[in-house]
This record gives sequence, structure tokens and C-alpha cells, in this order.
Amino acid sequence: MDQNVTEELVDLVDDSGRAILRRVPRSEVKRRRLELLDQGLYQPIVIVVVLDMAGHVVAQVRGKAKGDDGAEEIDHVCGVVSAGESWESAARREAAEEIGVELDRLALIEQRVNVYQRYRSLAVAIAVGTPEVVNPFEVSSIVRAYPHELRDLVGRRAFVKGFFSDMDLALAHANRADRALFC
Repeated sequence: MDQNVTEELVDLVDDSGRAILRRVPRSEVKRRRLELLDQGLYQPIVIVVVLDMAGHVVAQVRGKAKGDDGAEEIDHVCGVVSAGESWESAARREAAEEIGVELDRLALIEQRVNVYQRYRSLAVAIAVGTPEVVNPFEVSSIVRAYPHELRDLVGRRAFVKGFFSDMDLALAHANRADRALFC
């Protein structure tokens, strides 16, 4: 690693989201993943189901930086919550970094350990601005589609595990919050 680059630090949490180990280097979390999971320690992440004003889901296609960890799979805006960072700040940062938008009406849906054994904060928000690829190595393209159109892609395109269950939870919340906007 370049000595001028500071490695990202994370706080590891228990299954209720309470920080147990603070400021752990991400490389250590990756290296010790199974040991940490055995101790009931999880890396916190945020997943944001982003919608536009027309009711499209704005998703991203994971870029080559993801290597064998889901490259070219369709995913929501997501990422690791850095040490000391709130889920809200992480959500806004990831949306700007991945699809170049700000978020409006950001709302938390649920927090729990997900299928990837990470402590996931699931949120929904409205995109402010035009979604675009910011870093092609991280995100290869943007997908804007109605939920039924995304379901029609199953079998032809790969999606990350949990994509549709996260989308369904977020849409149910959005529909309850603002039926006129999200119907």
C-alpha cells in the first residue's frame, strides 16, 4: 500500500449495531473475517434503494474493482460505514461516489445482519441530480428501470443477493410514506 494513502477504518458492531471494536483497518476485517464473525462482530454497511421522481429504481452495475466479489452484478448504492460515520452520512457519501447524486427524503427501513453476514442499514431515498458513472472502475454503468422491468431482467442479468428483497422493503416503505409519488 502507498504510504501516503490512509487505509479506511471501520467500527465492528454486534448484531444489534452497537460498536464493539473501534477503528479496525478494513484489510484486517477482510483477513480475519471468519474469526470476527465467530466472535459475533460484523462490518457495518449501508444499502440505499435510490428512486427517481418518476418511480424508477436507480441502480448501479458493479465495476471491475469488485473483482470476484460481484463484478458486473446489478446492485443498489451501497458501501461500508467508516469508523465514527453514521449510516446517513455513509449513504450520502456512497450515492455521491457511486452515481453522482445527492439524496432527498432519506429514510431508514431496517437494520440487521444480512445474507452477506454484514450489519446492514437499509434505506430508501430520492435521487437529486442526474445519475452518472463517477468512477468506471467502481461502477461500470447505471440502470434506471421500474421495478417490474428489473424483475424482467432476471436470468439475463446478474443481481447481488438480496437485491429484490431490499427493493421490495424500500418500495413498501416509500408507498406508505408517499403514495402519490411512488405508486
